[in-house]
Formats: sequence, C-alpha cells, structure tokens
Amino acid sequence: MNTELLTVMARYVASRQLAEGGREAVILEQLKSASSRLASLFRDWKLDFSSQEAMLCTCCGFRPREAVLQPMMVPVLPSRPLALRQLLASRPVILFETSGANRLLGTCDPLLGAYQGQLECLLGQGVDLVYLTPEEIEAGRRKLADQLSGVAVERPEESAHASEFDEESRPVVELVDLTVSEAIQRKASDIHVEPMEDFGQVRYRIDGLLTKAREYRAELHSGVASRLKLLAGMDVAERRLPQDGRIRYGAKGAEVDLLVSSIVTARGESIALRVLPGKGAQADLSGLGMRQELLESFRKSLATREGLVLVAGPTGSGKTTTLHAALAELSRPETKIVTLEDPIERRLEAVHQVVYDAKLGVAFAAGVHALLRQAPDVLMVGEIRDADTAGAVVGAAVAGHLVLSSLHAGSAPAALARLADLGVEQSLLSAALRAVLAQRLVRRVCKFCAIPLPPSSTARELFRANGVDAPSQVSQERGCEACGRTGFNGRLGLHELMLFSDELRLAVGRGADKRDLQSLARAEGFKTLMQDGLQKVAARETTLREVLRVLGGSVEELE
Repeated sequence: MNTELLTVMARYVASRQLAEGGREAVILEQLKSASSRLASLFRDWKLDFSSQEAMLCTCCGFRPREAVLQPMMVPVLPSRPLALRQLLASRPVILFETSGANRLLGTCDPLLGAYQGQLECLLGQGVDLVYLTPEEIEAGRRKLADQLSGVAVERPEESAHASEFDEESRPVVELVDLTVSEAIQRKASDIHVEPMEDFGQVRYRIDGLLTKAREYRAELHSGVASRLKLLAGMDVAERRLPQDGRIRYGAKGAEVDLLVSSIVTARGESIALRVLPGKGAQADLSGLGMRQELLESFRKSLATREGLVLVAGPTGSGKTTTLHAALAELSRPETKIVTLEDPIERRLEAVHQVVYDAKLGVAFAAGVHALLRQAPDVLMVGEIRDADTAGAVVGAAVAGHLVLSSLHAGSAPAALARLADLGVEQSLLSAALRAVLAQRLVRRVCKFCAIPLPPSSTARELFRANGVDAPSQVSQERGCEACGRTGFNGRLGLHELMLFSDELRLAVGRGADKRDLQSLARAEGFKTLMQDGLQKVAARETTLREVLRVLGGSVEELE
C-alpha cells in the first residue's frame, strides 16, 4: 500500500490551507478537486473498505469506528456559519450530536482529514472524524429528515408563535437547507414548496414524476417562502405579485443553480425551484439516448452551418438540454455563437449567452434582431413563442445563419403546422428548414431489479402495428434500494428526426398537411416517437407501460 504517497498528499493540502489563512471559500473550493483525486487513488489501488479506513486512521487523523460510533447516533444540522452548512450540504458528510468535548463528523470523503483544523475553527470545537460507507451516510440523512419532519408536524398549540418563524429562525433555516440538499442528493429536477390548508408540504420531481417528501407546520410556511425569496434576491415584502429569482447553491464552484418562482395562491405563496446544472456541467448529444443513426443524421444537419434546426416537444421534454448539447458540439474558436434565453439554464463556455428581461419592455423578437447585429455564425433562440419571433428566426435562417430554436409541438410534422399557424410563409419555411427533432423523456428501467418477461399478445400486436420486431423478452419494473423502490433510475430520450430533402421542401412550400409530410418522410427513413420508444423497450432500456404513459395509449390490456 502506498501509504507514503497518501501521507504526503494529505500534509501538502493541509499546509496549503494553513498558508492561505484557512478561508472558508478555500475550504469549499479545494475539497472539490482534492477529494476526487484521492478517491480515484483508492479505486486504482482496489482497496476494500476496511483497508481504506485503516489507511485514513494512520495517515489522516480519522478515529477507528469502534472507538467513536455508538449504536444510535443522532445526526444534526449546524446552526452556524453559513459556509459550514453549505459544506455539509454539498459533501457526503453527516454531523452527529455527541456528549463529549469533540463533535463527531462521519464522511465517505477520504480527504476530509486534511481539513480537520479548518472544520474545528468553523464549528468552534474539536472534531473527531470517522469513515462511513455511502449507505451509512444515506441512512443518517434519512434519519435527519425524519427528525425534522417529526418536529415540523407537531401540534400548533405546542409550538412557538407563528411570528417567531421568520426567514432567519433556526427551524426555517434548517428546513430550507435540508430540503435543497436532499433534493440534490435525490437528483430531483424540481422542488415544490406549497401551502396546504393545515400544513405546508415539500414535493420533489424525480425522473419526471412528483413525489411527496415531507409535511411541516403551517406557521412555518411564511418564513420558508421568505427565506427562499431572500436567497433568490426577490422582494420579500411583495406577497401579491409573481416573482422570479435565482440562487447559486454553495460558495465558489457551486454544485447547482436554483431557478426560483413564486406565485400567490388562495392559501399563501407557492414556491417552485428548478434545479439547474452547476458550473462546468456540459450536455452531450451522445448521452441523450438517441439511436446511433439518428444521432449521426442530426449532427449532419448541424454541420450545414445555415438554415433552421428546431427541437420540438412539450414542457419538460428536455428541449433546452438538447439545444445546449448541440451548441457544445458547434463551439469552436473560429465560430461565434450567440444565444437569447429566458432564463439561462446552463452556462456554456465560449458561448455568448444573453438573458431576455421582459421588464425592460423590449419584445423578444426585437432581441433576436439585436443579436443579429452581433454578426454571429450560430444563433440560438430559446423558444419561438409568438408570430414576431417566428418571423425573426426564419428570416435569420434564410439570411445565411445557422439558427437553433425550440417550439412547443407534439411531433415533427406538428411543428411545421405550428409555424404555419404563427403566420410564417410556406415559401420562407421551405427555404429555411434543415431539420426538426421532436422528443420526449421516459424513465430508464432500473438495471438492478428489472424483471425479464415475455411480451403479451397485445404488446406483440403493438410492435407489429408500428413496424418494429417484437423481442422475446421485455423488462418490467420491480423496485429496490438502488432505485428508491420505484423500479426506475434516470431518464432517456425518445426522438423522431425529420430531415428536409428537396421533395419534402417542395411539399412544405405547397402547404402539405401533417399526414402527407409524415408519409413522405417515412419513405425516406423517418421513424416516429412510438417506433423509437418500442425499439428502446425491445432493448430493455425502458418498459412498454412507461412509453405508453408518456406518448399516450391504453396500458390496461398489457397485463
């Protein structure tokens, strides 16, 4: 075992922190890169857990588990300072309540020992570190969530007066910190903080479906809403009008951004938080679940460097992620890319992103014209939302720019009908269009617990009717610890891509309807969303019930 390398590495990081004065921001920043390097070494050495623990106890000041762990440790959240709460929320760390002089920190981060002095300064007392498995960390966080939920639903007459629960009171701060950190840990895409009749509730959207996380006392809700608005830079005193804001969760090198929206309901303010990718997170076209032949065709449409490429689908179907992945592939030193977005969901390197602000009184289409004066090679408009924007986007594509945008439409042919409804001339549309990609998101079946079963006769008929070979087995979800008992883990895309050949352009120019366009496209190899979904069912990436849930269809006869 290369204990000398481990010791030298730990001492180097610790001495560097001391030389820089132990600033809180340095602690948070350095943990990110250094801990991942050491964890990689552990993997390379192929050490089991007990060997890792022995090395950490020898080299980095960790305490043996049997010396400090009690059968029933009580996890707690720190009350101060903010940097420590951010650290514990963003790292695999659990803080335990202890009766001794030192505070116990459990972690599965092997490099935390290099920061023991700084942690003691932040906590104001000595720290004992103990090495835990990821499963023990998860169990501790669940126990903490259960504790806080238990306190939050106690009887109102036994609690403090509602006026005591402002945005700085400890129950409010702890509830907000727990809610956000747990949502990130569970990979939620949205957080909903909602007032009910006799209580408040938190719900997470995980893999596209809402799930209830906890309830809390009704008198806490005003303080929770105010704290979220305060962190998002919104007007805390305004409780009548809708507001929007943004929270950078963490210090420098934040894990995520949170897009915050407030709206006033009959019961009080409802807060929705969209969990956005953090700094450095890059979308990748090859990771979106496209079939290989469709991916290659889509990349060819981007390589034309002029014309209009549209991504269509309903809200929450991943359109913006696909657009950003396309921009990442187009980004080159010799290419100028400018975007107009509302809001900016993902920060892209070497891309000039402009956020549209309706408060300035400038129309969205006027913003598109302003960006064209920047002489871009590639222009991305977040969404075609009205006739003026549609005209500006199509006009830019005809003028020789490569324009990417999104549109709310159910399919690729329906996107053309939608543009026609917005008043775009068929001749301009025919000249501008290069490709329309329609998409949906389905849940990916859990690879650890999925059950292989032969498809029913009804399922086989569905495959046959859509021209897809029926497989000998399909997957059925079951549920296990790895997927949170849902049977699914993560999401993948369903796609259909319409490429515009000369024949299709002529059909668009003469105003052909959706059926005619789809018939012509099928003759050229076009596959529908349903066909793509059935192919992914056959590959056992998802289930037939899930595809029908998203695309529409009866699931009763599949039993």
